[in-house]
Amino acid sequence: MTRSPMNIFERPVPPPAMTVHYGDDPDQVIDVYGKQSGGPTVFILHGGFWRPEYDRSHLSHLSQAIAASGRYVALVEYRRIPGDPDSTTSDVAAALAALDAKGGIVIGHSAGGHLALWASSFVNDLARVIALAPVADLQRGESLDLGSGAVQAFLGGHASERPDLDPIRNIPQCQVVVISGDLDDRVPIEMSRSYAAAKEVQIIELEGFDHFAPVDPTSACFTTVLEVLR
Repeated sequence: MTRSPMNIFERPVPPPAMTVHYGDDPDQVIDVYGKQSGGPTVFILHGGFWRPEYDRSHLSHLSQAIAASGRYVALVEYRRIPGDPDSTTSDVAAALAALDAKGGIVIGHSAGGHLALWASSFVNDLARVIALAPVADLQRGESLDLGSGAVQAFLGGHASERPDLDPIRNIPQCQVVVISGDLDDRVPIEMSRSYAAAKEVQIIELEGFDHFAPVDPTSACFTTVLEVLR
């Protein structure tokens, strides 16, 4: 049984090569890691149940590690305004457009996995989406009370009122791979399984790993994420 340490939130944030602004709001920024090498840009969307207190910094080490593998990485920040989900999704779309996501790869974790799956249906010309422990079914997430009411707080209403934002109720337009740990007690792996079955996409189950393991470069399962990126 392997559990990822929670201190990804406590580690010093490695500085990006540069920060790109795609709007006027302080949260409309992208931290760039690595150098352009002609390959597809890897966009990373952080989680935190869409809440304003959780920003991109806890995925800076993931971004740095993927950049060290030879990728050009864009760690996206986006507005997280309770009850205003359209600001969040419009920011994701704008950030992807700002660095030209055509042929790009989007990685999202947890609530960021939800946003990555949303992008797979509504953002054109993506090559692939890799959803790590994603909130892939908003109605089910609401019924399970994920994050103590996180889904309803994000939407400002019931998930049944926003099927356009619910990944399991939309059709991905690019390749999708879902990766989840079977010890995940924040976003149960059953949600990933049901999404993968409904959409007939690949799922990789990490036996003995928890919610944060896939985004922790020190975790033994991190090589799986790198392998899917190849």
